[in-house]
Amino acid sequence: MFAKLKSALLPPALVLIGLGLAYGGFTEGRDFKAIADHGKTVEATLDQVTWKEKAVSGREKGFKLEVHFETETKQPVKAALSVSKDVGQRFRDGNDNKVMVKYLPESPNTVILANAKDDSGIMMAAGGALAVIGVGIFVYRRRKASAEAAEPAVA
Repeated sequence: MFAKLKSALLPPALVLIGLGLAYGGFTEGRDFKAIADHGKTVEATLDQVTWKEKAVSGREKGFKLEVHFETETKQPVKAALSVSKDVGQRFRDGNDNKVMVKYLPESPNTVILANAKDDSGIMMAAGGALAVIGVGIFVYRRRKASAEAAEPAVA
């Protein structure tokens, strides 16, 4: 029974996860383009580096930089930036407590590292692929079920 339920939930789960990932990529890309167009670069002070460690292997992942800075209008901003493992380890192990960031003047809490690369296209493509796979599995199962129902019973 549980296997049948799990099997039935796979296509909608893939579609929902895929659409969520694609939407996240879209919003990230929109923010990245806006920052590239008219974002302001400022030096931020690094408050803290946080990360997660896997219990068994001890591998580190999920690095976040907590920073604060002032905008051109002297508005204080605190932000948390998700960064790659290499960047997180470099700031954790180094003595540098300054980092260059870019922010949107109309939305100062929208912050990225000054040298960040736009990965939103990859997120949108992966989300689209998951959604298409989910729809494909659903269509395949529907066609298979209707073909089996149309076959005459063999004695």
